[in-house]
Amino acid sequence: MYLRYYRLSLKVAYSVVHDVELAQDICQEVFITMFFKLDEIDEEFAKAWILSYSRRIAVDFCRKSYHKHEVISGLDANENGSGIWTGDPEDLVVRKELCRKKLRVFYSLKQRNEVWYELIRRVSVNEENPVSVASDYGISVAYLRTQISRARHWMAEELRRQGND
Repeated sequence: MYLRYYRLSLKVAYSVVHDVELAQDICQEVFITMFFKLDEIDEEFAKAWILSYSRRIAVDFCRKSYHKHEVISGLDANENGSGIWTGDPEDLVVRKELCRKKLRVFYSLKQRNEVWYELIRRVSVNEENPVSVASDYGISVAYLRTQISRARHWMAEELRRQGND
């Protein structure tokens, strides 16, 4: 089954994550999981299972990647992990300016839409559980994710706009 469907799984994963190495990792995870569930998967539906599971794993990975947060210090990317910048001084200036722009955009989000600001602050900055945040606002988790996505999209557009000024 692997030889028959690995390209298909790879293609589905790549269509979601747009990264060849990551798509290969997802494909590997799909077939490892399939190996352990062979007795549960009907061979007649194996192709459909591989397609849906590949897509689901890729989407889950994308969602998990949203939970990785940037450190807004400009010192997080140093080579030795000491917190002391050891790279190019010019690069440090560029990084610090980008961090300042990101902070300005984040705080301008509050002016644009205070609910978006609070949702991002609680879920992304404070790392609160999205289920409890959605419950506090009386909304579904899916709607919470939609609102956060819209807020992030607005912030990205605002950052691009500021970069062109």
